[in-house]
Amino acid sequence: KSNDNGLVETKNGTIIRKHFGHAHIPKQFAKYINTFYKEYFYEYLNFHRPCGFATDTISKSGKITKKYSTYLTPYEKLKSLPVHLWKVLNTFAFITLTRIFFRAEDMNQANEVIGKIWGDIHWSILPDILVNFKEVFLLLALAFVVHWLPEKTKWQYKKLFIKSPAWAKVTVILVTMILIYQTMDSEMTPFIYFSF
Repeated sequence: KSNDNGLVETKNGTIIRKHFGHAHIPKQFAKYINTFYKEYFYEYLNFHRPCGFATDTISKSGKITKKYSTYLTPYEKLKSLPVHLWKVLNTFAFITLTRIFFRAEDMNQANEVIGKIWGDIHWSILPDILVNFKEVFLLLALAFVVHWLPEKTKWQYKKLFIKSPAWAKVTVILVTMILIYQTMDSEMTPFIYFSF
């Protein structure tokens, strides 16, 4: 069991003591030091001091190697998060849009679907959709949770599956197949790329 004390001590050594030294700081100077932190030091750390952001690489043996190839100030990193989210949303929207053309029988049908998306949405039937397809949405939610798990966590349950006995692996596969079967329609939908 561990806590964040090690991280705190690391910051104390590389940031605080680097600028103030290791000598004892008398109590009467605390007010001036706090003023310095608020008016100068925090601005320096957040806007002018670059930080290395690690990329984790996991080997087949499970060893995690950190490579520091991205250096940004904390403020620059914060600004990059909305940009990354915007890219993800744009990619998702583009892929979803192309699937309409994949499944449509002709351009007229594709244009009709797109038109209904923008101007003919019936929000009143949303509860019925959520109820009738609850298994599908639960499976999608589970997929999103697994996708956003840290790589270290993913590797842990992968190793657990690899080291598990054969009967446990068969059980997991059967349960997965049952869950997938429960989300299927009564009529089997062909794989999308088989339509071409």
